[in-house]
Amino acid sequence: MCLFGLNTSAMAQQKLTKDSIETIYIEAQKRVQQEHEVSLSVAHIEGHEIEELNIKDSTNLSMLVSNLTSSVNTAEGTPPAFSIRGVGNIDYNTSTTAPVSVYVNSIGGASSNYSAPSLFDVADVEILRGPQGTLFGRNTTGGAVLVQTRKPDFDKSAYVQAKYGNNNYSSVEGVFNYDFSRKIAARLAVKQLDYDYSTENLHESSPQPGLMQQIARISLKYEDGVQTLNLMYNKEKWDGFPNPPGNIGINSLENPGTICPPSLAGSTNCADYAGFNSGSNDFWKVKVDNDAPHTTDAQQFQLGYSRELSSSTSLKYFAGLSDSERLHSFNCDASTNRLCQGYLGLDGEAWSQELQFHFNNDFVYWISGLYLFNEKIEQNNNLDIFRDFRALTTAGPADFYYDNEIEIDSKAIFSQVDVKLSNTVSLLVGSRYTDESNQYSAKSTINVPTEVGDFTGVDVPGWSLANNIDSQSWSGKVALNFQLDQYSHSYFSISRGYKSGGYNGGFAFTEEEAKRAEYDPEHLVAYELGYKSILSNNLRLNTAIFYYDYENQQVFMNQKSEHDLTAPAQVLDNVQDSKVYGAEADVSWKALPSLTIDFGIGYLPQAEIGEFVNALGETVTGNRQPFAPKLNLNAFARYKSENSLGQLTTSVGWKYTSAIYFDQNENPYSQQKDYQLINLDISQRVAGNWQLAIWATNLFDEEYSTSIFDLSNFLQMYEDFKGQGRQFGFSVSYTWN
Repeated sequence: MCLFGLNTSAMAQQKLTKDSIETIYIEAQKRVQQEHEVSLSVAHIEGHEIEELNIKDSTNLSMLVSNLTSSVNTAEGTPPAFSIRGVGNIDYNTSTTAPVSVYVNSIGGASSNYSAPSLFDVADVEILRGPQGTLFGRNTTGGAVLVQTRKPDFDKSAYVQAKYGNNNYSSVEGVFNYDFSRKIAARLAVKQLDYDYSTENLHESSPQPGLMQQIARISLKYEDGVQTLNLMYNKEKWDGFPNPPGNIGINSLENPGTICPPSLAGSTNCADYAGFNSGSNDFWKVKVDNDAPHTTDAQQFQLGYSRELSSSTSLKYFAGLSDSERLHSFNCDASTNRLCQGYLGLDGEAWSQELQFHFNNDFVYWISGLYLFNEKIEQNNNLDIFRDFRALTTAGPADFYYDNEIEIDSKAIFSQVDVKLSNTVSLLVGSRYTDESNQYSAKSTINVPTEVGDFTGVDVPGWSLANNIDSQSWSGKVALNFQLDQYSHSYFSISRGYKSGGYNGGFAFTEEEAKRAEYDPEHLVAYELGYKSILSNNLRLNTAIFYYDYENQQVFMNQKSEHDLTAPAQVLDNVQDSKVYGAEADVSWKALPSLTIDFGIGYLPQAEIGEFVNALGETVTGNRQPFAPKLNLNAFARYKSENSLGQLTTSVGWKYTSAIYFDQNENPYSQQKDYQLINLDISQRVAGNWQLAIWATNLFDEEYSTSIFDLSNFLQMYEDFKGQGRQFGFSVSYTWN
């Protein structure tokens, strides 16, 4: 491939000197480029970093990336929460589409149900910061996460690993690669992961929380020098019980009728509406009736095809089909009482196709394409309120059944051209037109008791509605690139991202709330100035500053009801103009021939939500975006040394995050204070093929939450979803070459 007179295929094969820093090649613009030449802030993560730091899936990637916050949100199994530079969505409902989209092997754009792929047998991951309004488009006002699984190699090799740890952690995985000829190869990768959560449930009759995940992936590759065909089928099954939430009660037991301050909330000094607390001040101990199973059965089929038409033109085609069935049960009162229980049921299917045309010569790189997407979501949701009170009264207890169907159909055309204006200056211009429709229908049924002690109740038809939402918009990017020298580059870009309107299929208790579930499109205009340089043979620096002008931002809000003891309204609504600005810097330093250190810093001094009116009729303005820390730092160090047994590799990952809010209200009760995590892996290669390792995640057992849900007006408590405590263990692996 020829790009501006440089042969990137030849460059990719260059042998670097022992002391030189690694040259990184990425595909953030759907073509192979040197990272420091791209007018975009990109974080690149190698597959070995993911393996060595025991990063299980995409929700753990913030360990290695500045200005990225990622979380399992309201327990593993619900849609995850991603925020890039303060732009994200904390909605846990299975119908949500977040402004950060996850692509696996160039296929993505679906709802958040498909945003937590397993990072098993992965080649690399790229995090694209900022709106991707041209080449990716759908659901990327915040950015995109690009995952590339390992493709078949043209050799015969295999790998097996067994890993064990505390909390009944066990993992067995294996990879078998086989080349049938010089043109055809296959790769089979399988894994079974079984683990308990570090949260200890003091309620003896509840099952131990934990999950078993089984993954199988088969890949086929055909390559003849002119065309390449990749096929992949992935099957994933989860079974277990989600991590039980903690109960942060706010009623003072010492001074009845008063509210506990945030420093005491959740302790044995405080209780919820029913007088409950866990009876322990240990962060990792809860007391929950957690007989709430979780099952996921998902599969994906992917096809990727590319063909060289001439020395300067090529075609690429990608198609993907994903199917997911899920049942996620929960206990939202986080206690042994049956005051708030339910489940989220999902049956979803998504398919996409993309056709790309590429043209390049010494002066121009032009890419144009067509994108088609369809997703169908069927939800079967249930929320049972005050069930135990049926023994006392018929007023209040109710079992809500909320079913809906959503179908999204999206079409887009896009084009981007990169033109060399001189030996040192180039201009990038891109545009995308999207036409999207969102058709939905929803209905509600309510089960209520007919007399005191009636736990069976009678079903009463609720409300039903249906509608179709259409939206169209242009998005795109303009960038000026300045080549300062062979390894230094600066750029200025203006990007416009777009996310269509739609319907949020979360719980709605009234027809009025259900109608409010419609939301309008959002737009984000980003101004970015960046500088990238390989400063020397052992030092690389990437920096960027940015300013975001957010119009009609879609914000998920957990809004208190105007009536006490009433469940909060879950609203995905548009707010007035929001502002975000900040900076980031990534440094890679080869301190010694055997020691590499990567360091990142993200800074968000301003990340405010525009003005909105909450469910109480109060006007709120200028509050900070959820999951938007002012400061976040990350580091990864890798040291290799030789000894009499073989090679010893020590890898350490570190992540610091300043305080964040978990909702739009800047509520001190739903805030995570600053915290830091450290992961460690020490591996010794023995006799060439064997490798022994000890590993640890959250080495110092840092106490932190992934989400805190405000139920203060409802049950006078906050639902606390805790992170994972310290895990440690050892692994044994063997490789055949």
